[in-house]
Amino acid sequence: MPSDQAKRAGVSAWQRFAAVLAALLLWTVPLLAALTGDIRGLVLDPQSLPVENAQITVKNMDTGATRVEATSSAGSFSALQLDVGNYQISVEKQGFRIYSLNNVIVRSGKVASVRVALQVGSVNETMTVESGAESYLDVASAQVATSLSAQIIQNLPSLDRDPVALAGLAPGVVPVSKDNSNFLSSGNFNANGQRARSNNITVDNAVATDIANTAQVGTGTFSLDSVQEFTLITSGFSAEFGRNSGSQLQIITKGGSNEFHGTAYWFLQNSALNAKDYFAAKVTQFNQNAWGGNVGGPVVKNRVFLFGEYQGLHSGGASGSRAAAVLNPEQVAAITDPTSLSLFNAVGAPQSPSGSESNAAPNATKQYSWSLRADEIFGGGKDLLTERYSTNPITSVTPSLTFVTSSLPNYGAILAGLNHFLNVGYTHTFTPNVINQARFQFARSGLAFAPFTNLSPPYAPAISISGYPLMGVSDILPQARVENIFQYSDALSWASGRHGLKFGVDVFRNQDNNVADFYTRGVFFYGSLKNFQDGVPFSYLQVFGNPARGYRSTDVSLFAQDDIRVTPTFTLNLGLRLESPGGVSEAHNIMGNLDQSSQAPLGGGGSGPLGSIDLGGNAYGRNNNWAPRLGAAWNPGGGKLVLRGGYGWIYDFLFLNPVINTGGLTVPYSVVLFYSGAAMTGSNSYANFAAGTAAAQAAAQASVGTFPSNQVNFGNVLAVQQNLKNPMTAQWNVGLEYQIGRDFVLKATYIGSSSKYLQVSMPINLIPAQNRPAPATSIADELARFSTFETTSNLETGTASGSLVNNRLDHRFNSVVQVQSVGKAEYEGLQIQVLKVFNHGLGFQASYTYGRSMDDVSDALSVYSNESNMAQNPLNLASNWGPSAFDVRNRFVLNSLFEVPWTKHFTGVRGKVLDGWAVDGLLIVQSGIPVSILSGPVGPVGPLLPISDVAMIGGGTELANGDVSVFTPSISGSAAAAAIPIPCDRGILGSPPTAGNPTCANVSNFPLTQPLLGTFGNSGRNHLRLEGLSKLDMGVYKNTRLNEKLTVQFRWETYNVFNHSNFSGFVNTLTAPNFGTYTSTATDPRKMQFALKVLF
Repeated sequence: MPSDQAKRAGVSAWQRFAAVLAALLLWTVPLLAALTGDIRGLVLDPQSLPVENAQITVKNMDTGATRVEATSSAGSFSALQLDVGNYQISVEKQGFRIYSLNNVIVRSGKVASVRVALQVGSVNETMTVESGAESYLDVASAQVATSLSAQIIQNLPSLDRDPVALAGLAPGVVPVSKDNSNFLSSGNFNANGQRARSNNITVDNAVATDIANTAQVGTGTFSLDSVQEFTLITSGFSAEFGRNSGSQLQIITKGGSNEFHGTAYWFLQNSALNAKDYFAAKVTQFNQNAWGGNVGGPVVKNRVFLFGEYQGLHSGGASGSRAAAVLNPEQVAAITDPTSLSLFNAVGAPQSPSGSESNAAPNATKQYSWSLRADEIFGGGKDLLTERYSTNPITSVTPSLTFVTSSLPNYGAILAGLNHFLNVGYTHTFTPNVINQARFQFARSGLAFAPFTNLSPPYAPAISISGYPLMGVSDILPQARVENIFQYSDALSWASGRHGLKFGVDVFRNQDNNVADFYTRGVFFYGSLKNFQDGVPFSYLQVFGNPARGYRSTDVSLFAQDDIRVTPTFTLNLGLRLESPGGVSEAHNIMGNLDQSSQAPLGGGGSGPLGSIDLGGNAYGRNNNWAPRLGAAWNPGGGKLVLRGGYGWIYDFLFLNPVINTGGLTVPYSVVLFYSGAAMTGSNSYANFAAGTAAAQAAAQASVGTFPSNQVNFGNVLAVQQNLKNPMTAQWNVGLEYQIGRDFVLKATYIGSSSKYLQVSMPINLIPAQNRPAPATSIADELARFSTFETTSNLETGTASGSLVNNRLDHRFNSVVQVQSVGKAEYEGLQIQVLKVFNHGLGFQASYTYGRSMDDVSDALSVYSNESNMAQNPLNLASNWGPSAFDVRNRFVLNSLFEVPWTKHFTGVRGKVLDGWAVDGLLIVQSGIPVSILSGPVGPVGPLLPISDVAMIGGGTELANGDVSVFTPSISGSAAAAAIPIPCDRGILGSPPTAGNPTCANVSNFPLTQPLLGTFGNSGRNHLRLEGLSKLDMGVYKNTRLNEKLTVQFRWETYNVFNHSNFSGFVNTLTAPNFGTYTSTATDPRKMQFALKVLF
């Protein structure tokens, strides 16, 4: 456990933090990150002198809510914490005409700047002005943000109708997709070089991300048609924003208004309209129907409003083809060992004459969602109460679930989920310059992942043969969790002279109740196909114990922000944030974690250099993270140019997955049995392990919850560093924003960041130098001493009884992997964006990013397809430095909307037919992601086992060597490994491509080889680039106006218009039979979707 001194220090820090919190609470009520926006303005006379005591009326054009203020002696005014939407500003002053400014757009977390030039005249005269692109200029903040209006959101083609996917329209963002992730869900994204887990997604200011793995969970409770605004902040955060270091994604839903409005819709997809996937023999069957509607309006005009929505979605079919190596009939016939044959049959392993097959995954979903929002204005307009409840039951099986741990389709998962969200907000206006907003959220997200297979339980142990996909029901199923999040917040804004002050606090109570059933059925590992056929496993892994846990944590954050208007055109942003994320405990104190400071003995193993197992308490302690923020914005002359820059420290959320993994894979509550194939004899024979009757299995089951006195080795351990820190990013930006004409805005920004304390999985129970043989100096030397190397490899795994003592640093454990906060990353990028405000029938947004993201590991867990989460050399993490797994150097995105303007005046039948046509589009072009080439196991032909721990240190992964110009494989190397795609098109033949599983035709000048045993590969991490990605989506729609309030819209959307195949699933292990090939596509083939909408 942590030392008494550490405990006292932690208590002292918490007491200081509590004192600061109490002081702020006594002074004012705290604030959460903005759900609202502000309007700040300057009123001048014809001589450009400030006008004092002018009456300012700010009116929400949807609800009629108004604010009345007066300008200061400097001519300035501020309207704080306004709901997002469309506003009208009226300015009255005796001796001047009334100035009326329409279509001032208030966006979440932004300041709309207004500059009013009064004209001499009577107050009976009104001068009306329409706001243009100037309302898109942010003249008071260093934040780099992209906002999308409801018009853009609801008209862009969106095949899955996922609002989070809109983040990909912003510069600096690289969406997670099939080509660069195994387990991170589609819809996640990397922002400015930050990890995909580092995005704070909120819906109506309430957190909507899973606390275990950071996936979005709250965005399925509404449709795109219910989104009022989408804002993504990627740099220059003010102090009110925190929790995550990547981005702040804010989704604001629609509310009711004084006019009844709504939409009814039906979207249809049918595979008869689609093209076939590159790897499929025919068009993949898939049909989808999405239907629903929403309606909003007044209950009491100007006072009470309701907005409700229902949506249903049914889909069925198959997609996401995967090519996989399988056994051919001759190889199956060569399985001479009866236990191996029995296992092969029990897992229903496929076979094919060609030795490979391509499979599409089932893709079926049933999902429903309901939501209801109520807004009530009372107290003479000074009080606003908002409530929103939503829920969405779902059952689904998708390609990512089907292929969760194998590229074979019979071993995946099916998802069942049910979410509930209740969000209540209360805003009170004390004075026009002091406004308070309180908010509470209760969110419950329930997910269950069960095996999706035609096999019947009890399921047999899985089979893992080097070079082949896992055969058998996934070894990480079933899983289930129910998460409860209680979020308390309150908001106060105070405009005082030149200062715009904000103070605040967030309090989160997190509860994660889960079942993580890892390896409970067991997995056999084989170094080669021949080893499997002969019944010679390399090792066996099985976990015993109760996998249910209930994790708890409490996070508190404070901030203070002062936006100082130094001059009318220069604003200084000063902020300070304190985040205090709590340590994670277990509800029933069932927590086991490695404590390296303890010398408490463990059973018969006694004490050792890696310490002891700490039972109960917290997995790690509370952190107190201070985060200063500094920014400035200059609007020279109050004109069309804005120069901005900012610097700040941002901390990231410690997601719970590593802690959950320790609960499922750490003694004594979970006992990991890792047994060497070399020791499988007698009562612990291969056959007995397969049948579940081995003596070692019985002993492991009996030892759950204890440290038996006769046990000297406690197997594999997953641990979390007890002083784990929150990842911290120092981020900076410098940029300009320029309005061109009335409708165009140009943005150019340089963004940089440096991150430290990133979570990394580090093997720490390595083989000491004195226990390792001298590295091989040549292939001949390697072969001559192979039995010595094999003995060293076998000794990496000890047995519980001590009959086989391992050669690791601490003999009491086999592999020990600890999640540590030791990773680093750097990012820099140039981002250019051009915005054309929708006017005269045309609007578009174009974004280009030239960036570079470097790190030593891209995620703490195994989530990326093209690299390992383990450093090659755990003793030198710096040697793993290279391009991030998501490093896309060039990315261009264009979204556009064009409504035919020259038919607006048509009437009658001609108007019904010719008017209302529009075209929208989304173009994405990006360069390729990087890939590491892995060595694969080394070993000679014959009865000896190949060795997967090539470096002979007891951990890490192994890269290929890159210092030769001709491919010189080790004896075990497959000739197919020579198909590395260097001169040819990345594993794909030219036109026409071969059917099924194409490989690169060129096998000459191969630059890589396997390293010799005892050495490290030197090819470098992520040194090879795969091909890029390009895709064009387009939609055509026709609006037919039936009367003033009723419009019917027909939509025809086409995705991947040119049916361009973007490849993924690159096989990057030298010894794999299909090495150097792509096995799947990163994007879908051409698909079409039709829709019918009724808008009123």
